[in-house]
Amino acid sequence: MKIPKCEILTYEGYDVAVIRLGEEMEILSSAIFNGGDRRTDTVFVMQVPKNFMHDDPFSYAGQACKAMGLPDTSVGLMTAAEVKHVFSHGTEKFEDIEVFAAVTAGLSNQVVAGDVLEDWERRSKLSQRRSAALAGTINIIGVSPVPLTQAAKVNIMIAITEAKSAALASFGYKETGTTSDSMAIISPAGEEREPYSGTGTPLGIAMARAVKFHVRDSLIKRGDNAHGNYLDILAEAGISKDMLIGYISGCFGSDKNDNIGLDEILDGLTDNRDVANMTQFAVSADLIFERLTGEIELDAQSMMDEVSKDIANTLKIKICKSVSGQTDINVQSPIYNKRPFKIKGAGYILGGIVEGLAEGVSILKNTKV
Repeated sequence: MKIPKCEILTYEGYDVAVIRLGEEMEILSSAIFNGGDRRTDTVFVMQVPKNFMHDDPFSYAGQACKAMGLPDTSVGLMTAAEVKHVFSHGTEKFEDIEVFAAVTAGLSNQVVAGDVLEDWERRSKLSQRRSAALAGTINIIGVSPVPLTQAAKVNIMIAITEAKSAALASFGYKETGTTSDSMAIISPAGEEREPYSGTGTPLGIAMARAVKFHVRDSLIKRGDNAHGNYLDILAEAGISKDMLIGYISGCFGSDKNDNIGLDEILDGLTDNRDVANMTQFAVSADLIFERLTGEIELDAQSMMDEVSKDIANTLKIKICKSVSGQTDINVQSPIYNKRPFKIKGAGYILGGIVEGLAEGVSILKNTKV
């Protein structure tokens, strides 16, 4: 296939990623400018200010298109993400099919598809922290090397959407995207058209792999693979700060007055990136072990349980040290002298994180007294 040429232009001080296809091709998209079913040889993704509001965004994009000297038939998408940092593009080949994908990604205004936006105050604060480095919207542009029927264009959009969600899940996000995601599928014109492009076809597999890689790459470039502080990550996993305080109090016999001190200590750990990273790793690792369950023999499952317990214990000791500042904790001795943390949905490894937090906070609290 002819590999599209990519460049970064500017409009009103903001960067614009321009993809030149080299020939007029068919495009089906949800783009804000010239979206729908069209033909073009140019696609652009323009950066706009955060919280962008405009009475006529189509005209705004049209002005940008004209100012940059792009064809009137160009298809344009928008994002508040910093285009020069997050634009990721390249090819992927499976069997004899080579595809191209381009992505810009950011994760403010993230959402689980189908969920009503409840618990808005907490989720809004989390979104703001995530967007401190990068704003939202995931834009995905896929280029097929072969002509596609309308059905196949829709079919491959399913593969693209699933790949995007898989990329987010690989970082531990339960969200499936943002409230403003957009995508485009591009293919050459022709009489003989490919009727199938799902995830069981070489074309669908290649496109899904390309999209997954470049969504991940785009998020990593500006740090959106980090999920905020450890309390945010635990909350996303269903473990609130109140639950954490209750567990620590139950383990170490703290009374209600002591909970005020616990609350302050837990808040004081939100800037500890080691704690956040280990907590995020635990969430991701538990997901991996859970997915493997049922796919392997019983003997292997038993071995996998032992491995996850060993990982949990190692992380338990490490997070205890990080929280307490103590380095003389016996790594060979598991912290099982207190009741193990158990909560619906929490696996061995995340449970170990909570146990280590409890032990570390207790040591820290007693040190401060």
